[in-house]
Amino acid sequence: MASEKPASRIWYMGNAEFDEGRWELRVAGERRAVESKPLALLHALLCHAGEAVTKAELLEAVWPGVMVVEGSLTTAVSKLRAALGEQGRTIVEAVHGIGYRLGVPCNVRITSDRERFATSLNAGDAVPNRPQWVLERQIGGASASDVWIARHEKTREQRVFKFADTASRLLALRRETDFARVLGERPDGSARARRWRPV
Repeated sequence: MASEKPASRIWYMGNAEFDEGRWELRVAGERRAVESKPLALLHALLCHAGEAVTKAELLEAVWPGVMVVEGSLTTAVSKLRAALGEQGRTIVEAVHGIGYRLGVPCNVRITSDRERFATSLNAGDAVPNRPQWVLERQIGGASASDVWIARHEKTREQRVFKFADTASRLLALRRETDFARVLGERPDGSARARRWRPV
């Protein structure tokens, strides 16, 4: 069976665009630093453009398989609107008693395999959205994801970072993280001693 190669799309709405392959939001051509949860929220709204998406559907899309309070969704909406700037409330529109919807028309362009983004990280670069961490060396990778060792500039602590270039691979990394957290907790909620640590 041939391996799945997810399509990578670029969504355009108002003066903003969301690059699904890079998992990146740009407003008026400028890249905005946004956490992964608000971006996952935007992705869910874009995938249902023109429809009202319930709060329950959004919670499942943004935090799959994880129980979270509704306040987490409200926080993600606020952060996304702030990143979108003046058009934030227009783009992410509240639907009273239901949830949210994309409040502006959107267009989408599907990129070809040749156009697909492959992470272009280099030793010495700051970890995206974590400027205090500096990439030291790549310890693994594939055509669409990379695993790196990074060092904290002040504490000199080392940590492993994984990167993905498509929404589906990012979702797989999220599930891996959630699974690791479950394995790392005892039934009483206390943390088990970890049997691994970054090299």
